[in-house]
Amino acid sequence: MTLGWVASHLLLPKSSASVLVKDLERRGFVRRRRDASDERRLAIVLTAKGRRRVEADTVLEPGALAAALGELPERERRVLVRALARLAEAAEGRSGARGR
Repeated sequence: MTLGWVASHLLLPKSSASVLVKDLERRGFVRRRRDASDERRLAIVLTAKGRRRVEADTVLEPGALAAALGELPERERRVLVRALARLAEAAEGRSGARGR
């Protein structure tokens, strides 16, 4: 990913995203390297340490998510599933409009 993508994804100015990326790089979670398709651009990639952290910290871990969903009443699960489907459709429309 690029710094521009990170800034856009987090809804931050590039300068703020740059500070965050530098901190993550200092802590060993990401590294910056030249983009193979365009040597002028820097790509930001997760390190092995960063990947382990993401996998350990995600609230969307399938087992935990299934357990949490199982605790919801049936009616709330149906509402949530419909809302998530609408959110996914809206996100797909937005990413398609930007020329992915």
